[in-house]
Amino acid sequence: MMSWGRSTVSATLTFCALWLVSSLVHQEVEAAEPRIYSIVGKAQLKVAPDRLAIVFDISFKGRSTADYLGRYRASYDQLLVALAPFDLSDQDVGVYGFRVTSDSGFWHGEMGSIEVRSSVTVTVSELGEEGDILAAIQRVPDVSRVRSVYSRHDAEKIRRKVDEMAVRDAVERTRSMAKVLGLVAAGIVSIGREPTEAELVGAAELIESASVNTVRSSIYEEMVFNSEITVATELKKVD
Repeated sequence: MMSWGRSTVSATLTFCALWLVSSLVHQEVEAAEPRIYSIVGKAQLKVAPDRLAIVFDISFKGRSTADYLGRYRASYDQLLVALAPFDLSDQDVGVYGFRVTSDSGFWHGEMGSIEVRSSVTVTVSELGEEGDILAAIQRVPDVSRVRSVYSRHDAEKIRRKVDEMAVRDAVERTRSMAKVLGLVAAGIVSIGREPTEAELVGAAELIESASVNTVRSSIYEEMVFNSEITVATELKKVD
């Protein structure tokens, strides 16, 4: 009888010991396994543009290649004359992509038609006269495909700022969630991001054969920079 009692006590003690060891091991394993939570932080920043790139072509067609360089040079010189009244530097006017194409065949004893085209970019760093500059450009012979694109000098700085705002948003949301779960943030594990998007709101981007009044009515409101960044954070129990 006493032997049975001793066996029961011994078995009970053994079970309790095993349960205690199992519980401790479970807690150690649980503590050793990090709790990683990923939160997407979002941010938006609205700013006004401070620069305008006017992009257009100098182009024309003809039946002879005899003097296409002279005609092109004359058009370009007229462009420089048109831009002279404005406060633009040599670096503000860029020419690229000059090309001459021709088809085969003859027309009244001359070579087939040719097309001369080059792209020009005029950068307006101080907004306020862009309407007059656009109108002056469009009065130059052989100018075509005029379009305007607003932007900012410090776009990269703004992108960094809105990205930082998105990270802070993710961190704050993670802390709020951790508090509800009875956890605390142990540290950021990784930061992943999507490309920051910049959108121009309320601007007329394409202007075809615009009159002075039409050009001046092309307004801009603001640029909107959007950022979404995923922040992975390790959480742990409150000590």
